[in-house]
Amino acid sequence: MSERLLCLIPARGGSKRLPRKNILDLAGKPVLAYTVEAALASGLFEQVVVSTEDEEVAAAARRHGAAVPFKRPAHLATDRARVVEVCRHVLDSFEQRGLSFEILCVLLPTSPLRTAQDIRGTYQRLVESGADYALAVTTYLYPPWQALVERDGRLEAFWGEEMVNRKSQEVPELLVDSGAVYFCRVEAFRLDPTTFYGRNTVGYLIPPERAIDVDTEFQLRLVRALLAERAAAGD
Repeated sequence: MSERLLCLIPARGGSKRLPRKNILDLAGKPVLAYTVEAALASGLFEQVVVSTEDEEVAAAARRHGAAVPFKRPAHLATDRARVVEVCRHVLDSFEQRGLSFEILCVLLPTSPLRTAQDIRGTYQRLVESGADYALAVTTYLYPPWQALVERDGRLEAFWGEEMVNRKSQEVPELLVDSGAVYFCRVEAFRLDPTTFYGRNTVGYLIPPERAIDVDTEFQLRLVRALLAERAAAGD
């Protein structure tokens, strides 16, 4: 592999909806450990780096094999900071040390069920398609064209009655960003460092059961149940 690949796992210590979610216990390991281990198991990356401002998060990341070469600045550790800003900080910090990378992968630590194969598959889509961006996508749990919105105490079809009454075979299949895997060519990202949805983007489909984002107590319980099921099956 001639290109240099960097994996970035952004994992700040603060979180409002589910406090300390990145290091909550999940079947005997902190939540972020599953992402670190999947990144290492993929065999793709020159470095697997965790960006955090929190010493406890940093210690957990190191225990499971990730590097924490830079402390995240306080202004990038708020709930208003965007992941793309963290990416710029890490890329800039490496370049100040004389290190540059052609490909950046971002793995959110709150997707613990995503696998090393999901990471490799998304990267393969990037390479084979010649795209600038690739992300893991999944299907919606409920048909999105049947969305309802409440206005003045009454429900209305968000996309209009024509869409809500259509049969599934009459509408295109819609996909959604799973939040599990993002790849981008650093050169393209530098040209527009505000998004991972560049004009030249492709998707890699993963099943919904591997795309669960741990952001609430219910989602944490659901992931625990799925991990217990895997363990019982010997996976």
